[in-house]
Amino acid sequence: MLITESIRRAREKGFSDEEILKEIIRQNPEKKGSFDRSLAEGLSPKDILEGVISRNAPKARLSEEEIRIEEARKRIEFLKKRAEEKEKRAEERKTAMAAEAGKQEVRETPETPEAPEKPKEPAERFERFAGVQPQPRQEKPATPVRKRFIMPPMGRDVSFKIPSSPPPAPSSLKLPRDMGQLPRKPSFQEKIWVRIVFFAFIIVVLAGIATFWWWYAAVRPTGPAAGCVKDGDCPSGYICSNSFCVQAPTAVKCVSDADCQENYICGSDGVCAPKPAEPVLAPPLFQVDDTRISSVSSADEVAGLIRQNIQEWLEQGQYRRIAIKNTAENKFLGLKGFVDAMKIRVPEELYQKLEDDFILFVYSQREGGRIGFAARIKSYEGLETLLANREPSMENDFDPLFLLMGKTGAGVVRYFRNASGIPGYVGPNFRFQTLTRQDVGICYLISDYYFVFTSSFEGMKGVIAKIGVSGEAAALNRDLKPGDKNDDVKLLQTWLKQDPTVYPQGIVSGLFANLTKQAVIRFQEKYAAEILAPQGYTKGTGIVDEYTRIKLNELYGNTGIIPPTPELITDLKYGDKGDSVKILQSWLAKDREIYPEAIVSGWFGPLTRQAVNRFQEKYKSEILTPSGLDRPTGIVDSLTRRKLNELYGKTK
Repeated sequence: MLITESIRRAREKGFSDEEILKEIIRQNPEKKGSFDRSLAEGLSPKDILEGVISRNAPKARLSEEEIRIEEARKRIEFLKKRAEEKEKRAEERKTAMAAEAGKQEVRETPETPEAPEKPKEPAERFERFAGVQPQPRQEKPATPVRKRFIMPPMGRDVSFKIPSSPPPAPSSLKLPRDMGQLPRKPSFQEKIWVRIVFFAFIIVVLAGIATFWWWYAAVRPTGPAAGCVKDGDCPSGYICSNSFCVQAPTAVKCVSDADCQENYICGSDGVCAPKPAEPVLAPPLFQVDDTRISSVSSADEVAGLIRQNIQEWLEQGQYRRIAIKNTAENKFLGLKGFVDAMKIRVPEELYQKLEDDFILFVYSQREGGRIGFAARIKSYEGLETLLANREPSMENDFDPLFLLMGKTGAGVVRYFRNASGIPGYVGPNFRFQTLTRQDVGICYLISDYYFVFTSSFEGMKGVIAKIGVSGEAAALNRDLKPGDKNDDVKLLQTWLKQDPTVYPQGIVSGLFANLTKQAVIRFQEKYAAEILAPQGYTKGTGIVDEYTRIKLNELYGNTGIIPPTPELITDLKYGDKGDSVKILQSWLAKDREIYPEAIVSGWFGPLTRQAVNRFQEKYKSEILTPSGLDRPTGIVDSLTRRKLNELYGKTK
């Protein structure tokens, strides 16, 4: 059905034009924009529908000339209406202006000579061009302004581009006096001030240009070297200032710093010299509770300064950093400077493996203050061996330091041990030697990043906690049951004995016997929710299954609690008995050429002595030669123990 027919029927049924237009928009949403523009231009729904009807009404086939004439006539009507609207608006403006001026009557304009013939209106020109006889202009009553109507694109769009209208004829109406005033001319004084400001601006600009060229020619640094970092980069007679070489100031004689200008000090030669920059203190390697910066003029004052800090009160369990500044060299002491000042003997290779920036600290414990230091490791290669070889003489090497903490004689223990073998210790292993019963000793740790040296066991444990070094990781990776005998059983027993309520006997034998089974049952029932319940058990089985291993590894895997590895820590000779002799015999038996009998009795007899002689002969360059001996002694001394521990024991 044609849209014109639909509109007609809708009107017959009583629908309003606005409702009909809304329905057309609903059925043709793509036309909504065109209708909205027509409404915005002031057209009513009726006008829009009439346009739609006229565009979609059936027409007889017309020639192109007739269509063109029809379109021209429509355009002429539109232009006439537009001209009438403009004339009406012009009359309304004149009337409004006259009313505002308070005039009651509009003056008649004087007669003017006959104006030349006006150019033809665009509509008239268009009629003649289209072949249509121009119609005489008829006066029509004023009608409301009707804007251009653009038909919705459902038929042929006959909209026209409206040319701009000619300007309205000038009005003979005089404007009122209060419509505005012409701008006032500036006075003579104002003109003078403008000229003064202008010339002042010019003078300022010229002065700036002159100042720049004066600086460039006379003040700008013109030394032979344009850039520098230190005074040594500049030629004689010049110093480095702000990265430029400038001429050095004239030497000023002085007796004290007060005779010199600001930022200059009186040098040792009695001449004022630039004050050196303050040294920068490196950040601590771990968190400390206090930092004490002290100054010394020579290395001889360092020992007294350390003694003072050790004796000074500090809350128990706290760490105080000691930063020592050498005023003569204007820098903080590094590791080498501190060791040299304290007259401590260490191998030169140690400085190549550790960073010189270090932290020197005092740890306060119940027995008193204890000294220590830590440094970052620069090279790990050979560091462990270097320190292990130094252990026999380390007590004497560090004696100047330990004298400050009350050590008077030889150490109570003359050998180094592993901290992992100490009952109750949890954490990474480190080497230590006890010097006095007041917890004064030599403790050193080689971790993944740091080398730590402390003079007490408690002080080392505190540093380990602060730097966050974890213990050696261990894990149970297979099920264990009664009757098993291996290292995993030894590890199991070591972990179970940490809880006296679980394994009060605490026997670490490596054999899964009845006591170990009862301990496993207690452990499983203690953590029944995680071990027994998931498997549907209510009582312990005594078998270390997967669920039991998971809980054991979770509790003790990263604590560093591992079975102590056998280690020879005392000298042995003919006639000795005990577990140390058993360890010696079991190690010597690993080499059939040295101890073919392989008897492990715990008694140091003739066969064991002969085996020791063969061992010393085999490693003569490391055992006999350093002692100046040509023949074996059959005595397990410090050098023999070191080699045995290196081959069969655990030295770290």
